[in-house]
Amino acid sequence: MRSELQFSRQQIELAITFKQLGLVWEPVVGNYVYDLSDALKPSSPFQDGVYFLLNYDCFMQRVGGLDRFKELMTWLPTWNDAREILQSLLIIEV
Repeated sequence: MRSELQFSRQQIELAITFKQLGLVWEPVVGNYVYDLSDALKPSSPFQDGVYFLLNYDCFMQRVGGLDRFKELMTWLPTWNDAREILQSLLIIEV
């Protein structure tokens, strides 16, 4: 059974661009990530390549640690994540 949540191709491509431009990100439980490298198995219950970081230690072990995880995965910020970034940069107010 697939989840109703879907990230569009445009959202994924923007996330990849942000990563390439140096967006700082520390993985935490509750993040969505895109696995372009196909390092994670089994397949995602959401959509191809999209995973929800629930068991932090398991994900880190599967790819070889935090640095490798950050190298292989692309963070897919949710709307709430985006608002928090904009607030931290003082671009929007609470």
